Amino acid sequence: MDQADLRARVDAQDNKIASLEDRVSSLTSSLNAYKFLQNRFIRGGDAVVDASLYTGSERRQDPSAYERLYGMNLLRVLSISEFPL
Repeated sequence: MDQADLRARVDAQDNKIASLEDRVSSLTSSLNAYKFLQNRFIRGGDAVVDASLYTGSERRQDPSAYERLYGMNLLRVLSISEFPL
């Protein structure tokens, strides 16, 4: 492999890296939008997973909706689940 071939391979890798960085940036922005949208709805059917929507920095702020849907105390479910309060 001569120097020109090696340079062409390096350039191709640089272009691929730049493309992947753009895609990661786009996915990161999409993830934040998805989290915002996801937290607007309780999915229903999985009390533990839905309880996790009430944890973290972008948590839901309506525990009464959870308690009406499942008939269980949200804090109790969180205390016995794997999700930190």
